[in-house]
Amino acid sequence: IKEPSNDQNQSQFVEFQSQQRNAIYCSSIKKTTSPRSIRNKIQILIEKSKEGDIISQLQLGACYSRGEGVSRDETKAFQYFMKAAESGDKNAQFIVGTCFSYGKGTEINKEEAFKFYVKSAEQGYSKAQFAVGHIYKYEKNESEDDEQIAIEWYRKAALQGHKAAMKALQLYQ
Repeated sequence: IKEPSNDQNQSQFVEFQSQQRNAIYCSSIKKTTSPRSIRNKIQILIEKSKEGDIISQLQLGACYSRGEGVSRDETKAFQYFMKAAESGDKNAQFIVGTCFSYGKGTEINKEEAFKFYVKSAEQGYSKAQFAVGHIYKYEKNESEDDEQIAIEWYRKAALQGHKAAMKALQLYQ
């Protein structure tokens, strides 16, 4: 995965990552062949989601995001991702940050996006750590402290093998 070079490329990069993750969450739905089986699986996910099952919330969010097993509905997808994020799931927090960043199922809100990226990054999610570093480097970047904070977040992500973070750190050497 290459480091994005501008805002448009960053958007495409994050969208690609999100699609990969959603494909994983929806994979059990795709394997089901009959419409009745799909409806049954969706209903089970809805019931488990209501009980607070984070994996079911992520799966439903992914299915609504992709339109697999249900009609595509980014607003519903966002709502399910938000439920999982509010339960503290670092993957969901990253997804919600992405939704707020790019207006997927909700209004664009960079401040909220940043909050969710930070929550995820603080739990050690390398993609969120890279995102936080990127925000400090390219969006905040109001002081030398912001640049140092960006380097710290890039370093945390790089230590986990995040290739774009490794490349970003090379710019500081």
